[in-house]
Amino acid sequence: MKSKKKTKTAYPVAESPSKFLSWDSLANVFCPLMLFSLWFASFFPEKRLWGINQWGYFPLGLRTIVIASALILLFPKVQRELTVLIKPPLVRIFNYLTENHRFLGYLFISMLSLLIFYLFRTKTHLLGDGFQILDSLQAGSLTPNWSQPLAIWIYLNSYHLLNPVFNWDGAAVYALISYIAGIIFVVFAIRLANFLGKSPSTRLFIFLILILLGSAELFFGYAEHYPLLCSGILIYLFYSLKFLRGQTKIFVPVLIFLILLPLHFSSLNLLPSLLYLSLFQPKEEGSFRLFKAKKAGIVLLSVLILLLCVVFYVRKYNWFVFSYLMPVLHGIYTGPNYTLFSSDHIIDFLNQQFLISPVGFALCLIFLIFKPKTPDAKKQIFRFLLMVALCQLLFNFVINPGLGAPRDWDLFASMGLGYTVLALYLFSHIPSNPRTGYLKLNLVLVAFLCTLPWILINASPDKSVARFRNLLDSDPKKSRNGHFILAGYFDRLGKPEERDRENRKIMEKFPEIELTNQGFNLMQKGDLNQAQKRFSQALQLSPDFAEAHAGLALYYYRTGNLQKSEMELNKTLEVKPDYSSAYADLGDIWMQRGDFEKAEKFYSKSVRIGVKNPNVWNNLGILSTQSGDLAKAISYHQKAIAKDKDFAQSYYGLAYVYYLQGKMEESLRETNLLLQIKPDFAMGYNLLGLVYEKMGRKPEAANAYQRYLEIQPNDPKANEVRQLIEKLRKE
Repeated sequence: MKSKKKTKTAYPVAESPSKFLSWDSLANVFCPLMLFSLWFASFFPEKRLWGINQWGYFPLGLRTIVIASALILLFPKVQRELTVLIKPPLVRIFNYLTENHRFLGYLFISMLSLLIFYLFRTKTHLLGDGFQILDSLQAGSLTPNWSQPLAIWIYLNSYHLLNPVFNWDGAAVYALISYIAGIIFVVFAIRLANFLGKSPSTRLFIFLILILLGSAELFFGYAEHYPLLCSGILIYLFYSLKFLRGQTKIFVPVLIFLILLPLHFSSLNLLPSLLYLSLFQPKEEGSFRLFKAKKAGIVLLSVLILLLCVVFYVRKYNWFVFSYLMPVLHGIYTGPNYTLFSSDHIIDFLNQQFLISPVGFALCLIFLIFKPKTPDAKKQIFRFLLMVALCQLLFNFVINPGLGAPRDWDLFASMGLGYTVLALYLFSHIPSNPRTGYLKLNLVLVAFLCTLPWILINASPDKSVARFRNLLDSDPKKSRNGHFILAGYFDRLGKPEERDRENRKIMEKFPEIELTNQGFNLMQKGDLNQAQKRFSQALQLSPDFAEAHAGLALYYYRTGNLQKSEMELNKTLEVKPDYSSAYADLGDIWMQRGDFEKAEKFYSKSVRIGVKNPNVWNNLGILSTQSGDLAKAISYHQKAIAKDKDFAQSYYGLAYVYYLQGKMEESLRETNLLLQIKPDFAMGYNLLGLVYEKMGRKPEAANAYQRYLEIQPNDPKANEVRQLIEKLRKE
């Protein structure tokens, strides 16, 4: 009958004899190929296969047995037996916990997740900036920055809350928040699975693929600010899908996006998808019809305003953010050939996807290439998820991973959620049949064997260090900071030989560093000519070495050649736009030239980037005092003191501002603190005399002026001061 021709299967491509390979056949081929790749790549841990070579850090016999066993499980006959034996009880248990007794089920799964996160928690924080973050937190120098202010604020306040009560160090606080973020991720993985899945087995499959993402390593006590972001993006996707189905209001995903943005600036890659949600018109919501004609214009105007605000923010406060983009033609001196379309960068990009979501990445590509029909799939949801996936992949591709994607995997860890959820959404619309049932088992097995060694490596200090070394060796010129991190790690463990070994590697691979360090040491000793030679030799070896340009700029500044000093500082910033000290030095140059407006501009840029030199804040305080903005001057001097409690110049500056405001008690307090820190600070006694004189305490004023003359006898106004002392003592 002709009418029956319209009732085709959901995926006619899979059964069409005209096709050489169907989507599900290709997916089934992917599984053994991926398992074989895991085994093959394990023999080359030092090669650029860091996304799939994790089994290389385990004994040959163990990894061979594990992967061979997994390959055996892919045989159809074994699959049938395994499916009959395992699938029914697992599906029933999952359905029981997530549907029949949801509250107790969520609680049980959350506690089980917490136990797993804790038992297999990371033992080192080599991957990423964990050591620097924890050191800054312990030292009290960690402050919210432009890229992730809310995340850092949460960690800081959690530390200040928990440390006095439980005596927890920074690692424990970061681990706790990591576990909590993981539990949230697991709960919303269940909710998303229940939302997408049309059958209990499909819901279990979706849940397992989500929790077996390589991104899950963020939840094993990881010391970074990305765990909250990863969970937040999954929540955003969940409520966005609910909105597209008319089950919630638009303000929910909008609110989540506004929270994600200060969690990390990278959340901006979700903006196009949010724009799509805003323009979407749910048919059920008739109340919006009156607004429909104006809605698009209002949304576009709002987004335009938001983008203008972002551009203004970046230009005014963080213009150097554009240096985080991958260079197109020529990289920085640590990786001159590491550019946007270089083979190393493309390989790193692919490794990243196979580390965080091998099944999601492959399955999504298969679906998009073969385009099987999904009559039940709503185009709005497909388009939304495709937009998220493409924007996240674009972000992953164009952002410069700094030392290389292996160490910055955490920055991109959540970027696999878009295409993974898209693949799972498309998979959920496949009619259930034995063939796809076996495919689910295969894909879960592949996801498990890709993620398991990744978690076990980070749970073992020795394996973690071994992997870290191999990552550094794969990019020797980009490994400088990595060796510094390793040296610091061994120093904390009390292993001086290992520490010295790493430091020697730095000197061998980067001789320009040793020459530059020698140059700065010679500058401190006053041997300017020899210092200049060291800086020049460093630049001969590496013309793009920012620190050597900065050293040469300091030499020219000390020798009075401000023009050449400025030229070298500009070269420094061309190579390294976020070099905060270079902006501070430019401020010094314009301060000496008497152009206080330009000096303040460069000092302000320096502090916005995060300069730690209290002298910069002090100079800003001086400039604010000169301009009459005394409130701002007080703030700057207080920040300088916060950076260094023994920084005498800012105590003087603060005391002087209070004197100008007529706050003599406050001025006296700060002056006394100054003289306790530096008893021979001549101007402190001069100010002390002024304060006492204003307070009517003339004998103390005379004594203060007298002490000033003892320290500063050659003051041009010494005679005037002596006359003032005599006058005060007579009165």
